This record gives sequence, C-alpha cells and structure tokens, in this order.
Amino acid sequence: MEIIIPKERFKELKKLSEVEIVKLIEENLEKAEETLKAEREAFLHEKKIKLENKLKEIEKQLEALERFYEKAMQDREFMHEMSEKLRKENMALREELEEKNRALKNKTRERTWKD
Repeated sequence: MEIIIPKERFKELKKLSEVEIVKLIEENLEKAEETLKAEREAFLHEKKIKLENKLKEIEKQLEALERFYEKAMQDREFMHEMSEKLRKENMALREELEEKNRALKNKTRERTWKD
C-alpha cells in the first residue's frame, strides 16, 4: 500500500515523536479500515461484473455449440439416410445390369446356335 501526503504534512509528521505517531495512527485506523473496506468492495464489485460478463459470453458459446451439435446430428442422420438410399439404388442398378448382361449373353448364345 502506498500513502501519498503533501510535503508540508510530511514535514509535520517527521517532527512528531513515536508516541504521537502511534496515537495519530490509532485515531485514523478506523477511517483507514473503512477506506480499505470500500476499496475492497469496489474491487469485488468490478470483479463480479467481469465474471458475469464472462459467464454470459460462455453461455452464448455454449448455445452456439449446442446449435452446432444439433445441426451435426441432423446432418449425420441425413447422410445415413442418403447412404442407405444410395446403397439400395446401387443394388437395384447392379441387379438390373446383371439381368441385362444375362439377357445379352442369352441372345449371343442363341445367335451362335443359329449360325
């Protein structure tokens, strides 16, 4: 802690005896305690405001993360459905291709037997 006093007051204090200085301190101790209490309360109030602001910021970030997570889960479900749909479509196309290949082989066999 730092105490700042005017030059003239400092010179007056230097002239006081130790007993007088102790008496002066005791007389002003209550005022000093009140000042320290007020400074501490102001510091804590400022700290509280900063923490409340930080909490609001964190809550906003949490909400954004929750929205992101929900969107990711919806996208995941959509991708799963699309994958399943494409798998079924692929299977149907593969079967159709195999049928066409079999039909083509049968036609070529029939032509070979006819020739």
